[in-house]
Amino acid sequence: MCRNHHPHGSSHVFYNCAACSSASDSWKPELTDCMMQHLVFYFTSAVLWLTFCRHCGAETSSTSLVDIYRPYLTHLPNDPASFNPFLGGQNFRICCQLAVNESLAIENDTLVIRPGQTFYRGDIAVLERFPQFPCVATFNGTMEGPPQDFWTPYSWCRRRCPGWSLAKPDNFSSWLKPLSAFILPSLIFCLSIPRRRRIHIPRTLFAKPKSLVGALFFLLKIPAASAIVSVEILVWLSVVFAISGPILVSTVYEALLDAATLKFLQQRIGSNSLSVRIRAHALLVVLLGNLDFGPAWHHAMLRVRALSQEPILARLSAVTTPVASSTSPSSLKTSFPGVLPATVPIPSPQGGVSSAAANDGNPPELLSIKSKLQAMLDSQNSFGTAVGVPVLFYVAAFSWSVYEIESSYGSFSSAHQLAFGLIWMIIPHIALVTSFLLAGSNPNVCQGIVPQEGQLAIDDNHSGAASSTLLVRQQHQTGGGGETGSCLKRVLSDGVRAVWREPSYKLSPYKAAWVWNRGTNKAMWIARLADEYHLNSIHDEILQHRFGSILWMSGLLAFVLIFIPVFFGALVSYTTPQVGFSCRSLTMLLYGMIQLVLILLSLADMVIWRRGADGRVIHEPDMVQKSDTVGGYVWYSAFTVSVLISVFTSLGGTVFMMIGLYSNCLCFIQARYWLVALSDPNALVFWNGATDAQLYYSMTWWFPAGVVAATFMVLVAYLGWWYQQHLRARFHDLVSGIDLLNENHLKESAGIGSDELRSF
Repeated sequence: MCRNHHPHGSSHVFYNCAACSSASDSWKPELTDCMMQHLVFYFTSAVLWLTFCRHCGAETSSTSLVDIYRPYLTHLPNDPASFNPFLGGQNFRICCQLAVNESLAIENDTLVIRPGQTFYRGDIAVLERFPQFPCVATFNGTMEGPPQDFWTPYSWCRRRCPGWSLAKPDNFSSWLKPLSAFILPSLIFCLSIPRRRRIHIPRTLFAKPKSLVGALFFLLKIPAASAIVSVEILVWLSVVFAISGPILVSTVYEALLDAATLKFLQQRIGSNSLSVRIRAHALLVVLLGNLDFGPAWHHAMLRVRALSQEPILARLSAVTTPVASSTSPSSLKTSFPGVLPATVPIPSPQGGVSSAAANDGNPPELLSIKSKLQAMLDSQNSFGTAVGVPVLFYVAAFSWSVYEIESSYGSFSSAHQLAFGLIWMIIPHIALVTSFLLAGSNPNVCQGIVPQEGQLAIDDNHSGAASSTLLVRQQHQTGGGGETGSCLKRVLSDGVRAVWREPSYKLSPYKAAWVWNRGTNKAMWIARLADEYHLNSIHDEILQHRFGSILWMSGLLAFVLIFIPVFFGALVSYTTPQVGFSCRSLTMLLYGMIQLVLILLSLADMVIWRRGADGRVIHEPDMVQKSDTVGGYVWYSAFTVSVLISVFTSLGGTVFMMIGLYSNCLCFIQARYWLVALSDPNALVFWNGATDAQLYYSMTWWFPAGVVAATFMVLVAYLGWWYQQHLRARFHDLVSGIDLLNENHLKESAGIGSDELRSF
């Protein structure tokens, strides 16, 4: 072996194999030994260096974090529940501290990672970079957050932290924020949705006290009346939320039928093919189609019976010969009985001629029906007054709640509150749709059509033949007094009447249909109008066949109005780490699926049972045979089950979110692990908050979802306002031109010249 000394005379020894090699080529064994020792030296140095670097990069202790972690890791109870955990007594804040305590400990004023722990996946450097206790970490103003490093198996969570955590009353952010930002504003919109009946409130609760004892009881009457009203509101809210799909299908269907009816009238007035009576009656159907047939249909017939039923074109054609033989006004009057001659045509807002020849022989009756139609429409609340302005306040409050997410990025509680707030936007959507319909919700407005004969019948408490017929029809519809009524339907109907036995407008002779039946009720009115005047074109152009575009467009639009809030609500919950389907997102998804089923059931009812064998709409409620069929029993069963599930997922899900029932170990993991949660090692629960994943998803999905939903509501409100104003304008034009003569069409069809036309 060759040994060289340091040039400066030190005793440091180093190996120089090159020198050894040049010294003597014959020393081969010693050269090999030299090279081996050289390799061992460098290998040992590398191992020592790697060991030193690893020790520097993976520290297991820290003294700077002790003051932050000490309050949460000392004096921890063995049982985190404050009372029975299955009644809401679990405390998951302490559970989180226990999970952190499984991985970290404080020893000799030093925070250390427990040897052999498996719950923490990071190191001390990560904890020092984000100096917040993981269980109480919040948004620090930047989009950088700690990784999701604290994980425990589901089995550990179930063993140490069973049950669920009841929301604390002093934790206002958990219940007051969703209550004030989403629920109460939606509840106000729910009250604007028309209803046929109300829960009866005894008049004795409002009677004036006559003694001191009565005055003492009066103090109890106020909360009793308030309790009844509160129950009524909750019941109505449950009904609207449960069958929001059928309600939207029905109301959208009515709106489309109104537009189709007005279009039909405009086309027929342009061809002078409809009589004044048909025109007036059709406009009355548009305004009265949401009412029960009796006595509204009878009164509408009485109101228009004085108007001429002969088509204007036929009447003018009939007088063409007399006009040719004599141009004197007297001969015109004789040839056309009851028509007052006019030397100057009356201009019409639609560009035609409103002539006395189009009148029915009684101008006061014509003016009366015009004024009645105009007054009935104008007496209804405008869209802006009813829901337009409230929507602006709702959207403003909702937008502020969405904006607050920016100040609490990464808060899973804010995300889930926003998600359920999006679901509650369905209620304003229903209120918006029901408010742009032309037929008002207050039947008292229709009192203007009651003729003198009808008013006498009303004053006599509907006595006489007409009232008896109405009573029999109502009994038959409800199953009372009839042998063909379904037992299930009769029981349900009697139960509803027992609770909601007071009509919403009990002083009115008219009764409005339930909001989920308005569309089919309007279709029956239009079908009866078509059969009354033998107008098959109404069946073909307005009501269409079974699979007409209007019916299915109603279902599609209703689905969109429900799908948008449900989709974005489920999206927010889905992207709340852990990312995936769990209790909250599945609740919203199930609600949307149930509403789709209810929409399909409503369409099936309209297509199968509301139409005859020829595919036309049945205009007599007594002829609708659904209760006594096998399909009817299946329909009612599926509808009942769907409604119950819908109530559970909508109101039940909201209550569960507010009280904290979803705060349990099962809801902390993804739904795909529920069946194998105890055995699958991937069924994990993470505990730290304001993580980088939460910050990312809150910025990428939560905030944009809220903005899109609010924008969609504004769009629906604007389109609803525009649609109603458009239909109102068309309705007013049709009323003004109810006796309109299309001069150009008359010249072509009847061969009447301009001079002859002006003579009428």
